[in-house]
Amino acid sequence: MFWTNKLEKRPEPISEKLNRDYKPTIYLNFVYWIPASVILYCFVPLQVRALFTSVLTFSWDTFMSYAAHNNLNQRISNMIGSK
Repeated sequence: MFWTNKLEKRPEPISEKLNRDYKPTIYLNFVYWIPASVILYCFVPLQVRALFTSVLTFSWDTFMSYAAHNNLNQRISNMIGSK
């Protein structure tokens, strides 16, 4: 988030972005990576672990790009509120 904000020269200060989106991002990090790791080490054969990890990392990086370019806290609130 920091580098995206800095390199794109966004007017929003990084402190505001972190205050708003850091906690939801960390929460989603644990929700995503803990079950993924359990599945990886318990069920995925050794021969395909690198491929499985690559797919997981690609999807996480895609999410992080989305989080860096959007107001994550507001998006999550909208999704929860719309149900």
